[in-house]
Amino acid sequence: YSAVTIVTAEYDSKQLREWIDAGESGTEEMAALRKAEWVDLHSGHWPQYSRVDDPARVIIEAVGRV
Repeated sequence: YSAVTIVTAEYDSKQLREWIDAGESGTEEMAALRKAEWVDLHSGHWPQYSRVDDPARVIIEAVGRV
């Protein structure tokens, strides 16, 4: 299967990876991913409203890799 693109907005990928590695509750499905690309937007909550062009760009780039 293709790689999964995970967009992080409120937390960065480093922090999420630390939570996954620590086995934090709610990260079980992310821990099961074998092919994942992490994209940090550093935009806070709801980047599709606060940074409209960035999430759109990330989605278009991910679709182009399928």
